[in-house]
Amino acid sequence: MAPSDINVNVLEQCRVAPPPGSVSSKSLTLTFFDLYWLPFPGASECLFFFDYPHSTTHFMECLLPSIKHSLSLTLVHFYPLAGSLSWQPLDSCKPAMINYVDGESAVSLTIAEFNNGGDHFHHLSGKLVREVNASHLLAPPLSPSGSVVPTMALQITLFPNTGICLGITIHHAVADGRSASHFIKSWASICKGDAPLSKEYLPFFDRSVIKDPKGIEQIYLKQLEEFFKSTPAEKLEVINNIPSTVVAPNMVRATFDLNRVSIEKLKELAQRPRHNNKDQLTPLHPSTFSVTGAFVSICLIKAGCRYDMLKLLVDCRARLKPPIPVVYFGNCVRGFDVVVEAWLSELLYRYLSGQKPKIKPIVLAGSPRFGFYQTDFGWGKPKKVELISIDATGALFLSESRDGDGGVEITLTLKEQEMDAFASIFVTSLNSL
Repeated sequence: MAPSDINVNVLEQCRVAPPPGSVSSKSLTLTFFDLYWLPFPGASECLFFFDYPHSTTHFMECLLPSIKHSLSLTLVHFYPLAGSLSWQPLDSCKPAMINYVDGESAVSLTIAEFNNGGDHFHHLSGKLVREVNASHLLAPPLSPSGSVVPTMALQITLFPNTGICLGITIHHAVADGRSASHFIKSWASICKGDAPLSKEYLPFFDRSVIKDPKGIEQIYLKQLEEFFKSTPAEKLEVINNIPSTVVAPNMVRATFDLNRVSIEKLKELAQRPRHNNKDQLTPLHPSTFSVTGAFVSICLIKAGCRYDMLKLLVDCRARLKPPIPVVYFGNCVRGFDVVVEAWLSELLYRYLSGQKPKIKPIVLAGSPRFGFYQTDFGWGKPKKVELISIDATGALFLSESRDGDGGVEITLTLKEQEMDAFASIFVTSLNSL
């Protein structure tokens, strides 16, 4: 697809808020889990593609009203996503707050139409190698106003008589993948007309459950203070440029499948004693997430892609002491770095030779446990789910298989030549398991 072939026409722009008086004005502080993301420009940009073989007129008249109404009702429970992230004076105890103001706060919703819909829809929602830039027309920006940044923006793009794409952009400091998935599935359930959200499924906002006995928050605040020594205008220009997707030339995205049988074979390999150590005392119980990350990392190395370590983002809700509710809304993930022997020798060489190592990690985003393909607004489960912010971050996006067979989908963005090499090695390695 040449760039001249791509065009998105905006049909409507509106703001959707909870019903008046349903949510009182309130603020939420950021925990150290949230503060971690403040220095990073950009946001999570996720696309949900759905088959929808109807006209634009049919959508606008028959479907859009229920989408808006259900969104309004859902925001009663997820009010931070209708609010904004406001920067505080540098001498305040926290650099930012999530604020919701009754009668003022709302979510920006854009309705657009993609030209030449059918062919583009099938290409963009497929798994084969595809050019990345067109997808970014489907995700709305978070447009800042001075020191205030919206926490979420939505866009629905119509591909007439073929499909719909729901684009969701959420600020990193407001919600992690589990919280974002919780919101989108709750909205879909309400739109579909299912029973009201049960009490135990409602989001939990109490920040007091996040304990900080080691003073991690103060460490982050000190680091942020150093980061914010620039002038306020420069600070906002860096932080509020959301999304800040800068994709290098010749980048393509593709999706690969690991079925359940292959995953079990990888787990068996991981459980074998390492280095022929038959006296290995600690049994390994590798997760689907970990073996998938390890397998893809090895394929990337063999394909000649330059990485220094593997970074896992682990959900800490069940790991905190005491554990916190799985429906806790916000960020509750911690990164764990894994350096393998193939990378370690190179890092040591650079360090000992006086070179400052520039670490380039492989980051695993998403999870097969989030249930992205369970999102059903009433017109069927998604045809495809994409996390397009990986185009800028270089992360790998993991989700469960759409077929529900216990497999995993892996989406990644590489240079075209690297993708060709990776695809060949991925298939060859699978066949040799």
